[in-house]
Amino acid sequence: MCNLDVIDRSVLDSLRELQDEDQRDIVAELAELFAADGAARLVALKQAIEDADAGRLEREAHALKSSCANLGAKQMSLLCLKLEMLGRAGVVKGTAALLSQLCGEFDRARHALEAEISSPV
Repeated sequence: MCNLDVIDRSVLDSLRELQDEDQRDIVAELAELFAADGAARLVALKQAIEDADAGRLEREAHALKSSCANLGAKQMSLLCLKLEMLGRAGVVKGTAALLSQLCGEFDRARHALEAEISSPV
């Protein structure tokens, strides 16, 4: 079962309602994409902060925010929104702490999704 403070189970249930019975679990497919893309986006966010590139910070945070929302990782999505808004405002200084929080939430969400797909539906 998903830890409800990490992943919104109703989002996963809605995704599963969209698939045919003979298809591979859509949540499992999306979780794999989320893990790979999320890791790459976190590296890109770190680089944007190190380079003081507010535009890239905004773009990468926006892209990650969308994938978080699609899987019900609401806290991650909220942190991405904060980074996105700071980037849009041209602010990079002081965002490393938010990125650190985001990395922790990513690990929690990834583990919650792994637990979800390994348990019976």
